[in-house]
Amino acid sequence: MNWKLLIIVIAVLLVGLWYALVSLPEVQDAGTVPAPVTDGHDVRECSSGEECGVPGFTGVYACRGDNVFGEYVTYICFAAGNSSKCVEVTSMEYIKNCAREGRECVSGLRECQESILP
Repeated sequence: MNWKLLIIVIAVLLVGLWYALVSLPEVQDAGTVPAPVTDGHDVRECSSGEECGVPGFTGVYACRGDNVFGEYVTYICFAAGNSSKCVEVTSMEYIKNCAREGRECVSGLRECQESILP
């Protein structure tokens, strides 16, 4: 096989793979089912994600090693059959590394804390 042709084929495959990856919506944790968004009792219907809610941090923070992670919620207008319903998707997003600041991560807090160890 011609080396130039092989390089072109590999480049095309890599570009296709890159496009497929950047085109995917945010992936949630395995086994997590999106929660329906309600307006009190009924599941809210929608035609776009903007109608479902404003994305942002929920105020729940946790440590993974020296890193602070925060629970982040996004809303999606999910089409199932003929009707579209709002669903809520949560994920833990990286915020910062406390060790870089010479501080400690404390679960439940967004900000790094002074180390209590000498």
